[in-house]
Amino acid sequence: MIVAKFAAVALIGYFLGAIPFGMMIARLSAKVDVTSFGSGKTGATNVLRIAGKKAAAAVVVFDVLKGFLPVVFAALIFNGEYVLTGSTSPWWLSRSAQVVAALAAIAGHKWSVFLHFKGGRGVTTFFGGLFGLCPAAALF
Repeated sequence: MIVAKFAAVALIGYFLGAIPFGMMIARLSAKVDVTSFGSGKTGATNVLRIAGKKAAAAVVVFDVLKGFLPVVFAALIFNGEYVLTGSTSPWWLSRSAQVVAALAAIAGHKWSVFLHFKGGRGVTTFFGGLFGLCPAAALF
């Protein structure tokens, strides 16, 4: 059961991370394909060059959420997990699942299945995952 939960956490993280918000926002705001201009990446910097500050700010928010939300989902999935001894799962099991979720989200952002395994650099998604794991480390 624990392995299935880890697999679910990894898949949720990957597919949330793979959503190309940079491409979607650039298409909605500037009617352009962000991968055809600048660096060809779908991140906020390239969207800033093409679609402007508001669109880039929206991409930053959504890319941070792509890293943060899988960590929260992993914590919710592993909260109160009972193992064979009848006790709740150790803290490291939930924390390990959260790290897996964050790494899967970053991998999904960098190698999106929706963009033929291309994507952004993963910096803001990494920040979101780090914020979910340890807010103090992310902010300072």
